[in-house]
Amino acid sequence: MQACLPARVDKRTGRDRRSHSDPHYRGAERRRGVDRRGARATQRQPLTGGHAAAARAPVAHRLAPANGHPFLSPLVIVMRIASEFAYIEADEAAGRTRVEEIIRQIESRARRNKDALLAERLEQLEKVKDRAVHVCFGDDPGAQTGYLCAVVIPGEPLVFEYESAVHERAVQPLLGRCARVLGYGVSNGVAGDFAFNLLPRT
Repeated sequence: MQACLPARVDKRTGRDRRSHSDPHYRGAERRRGVDRRGARATQRQPLTGGHAAAARAPVAHRLAPANGHPFLSPLVIVMRIASEFAYIEADEAAGRTRVEEIIRQIESRARRNKDALLAERLEQLEKVKDRAVHVCFGDDPGAQTGYLCAVVIPGEPLVFEYESAVHERAVQPLLGRCARVLGYGVSNGVAGDFAFNLLPRT
């Protein structure tokens, strides 16, 4: 897929991206060189109100075809996002790494719960992991919160997680635009639980 990516797709190398040998590497980084996902755990914002501030539960959203329509291919997804937003960064190596993390998470769950559906998901992910692409996109590459990141996996929903309540609120217009340009619907997911987010919904 690499040779067919649109011209806007950022394929930077060298010092602008950490190498996979870096133990702190967690996928494609933002343009300012900050691995925002690595700071997610410490940046969640509390909700205020009432007699005391309560910690906000982590949130995620899933984008998937509605009404039984088929999933778009990773190439089509990348091209449509590139046509809608000012920039997109696409990293195939980070996509494969992320899918391998998801596979390990599902394998751990499958050991505790012998479920034919989990085994089926594992088999499918193994087949498509080399075609996965990690993407980050938005309208302002220097924005602190105005961006979205997800791993694009053939035949699977896009799952978006947020670093904080502020980040979630800031990107809702971007999320809606992404859903529209893909023709996908939006549903709630569970932050940090890709095994759950990738399972078919009834």
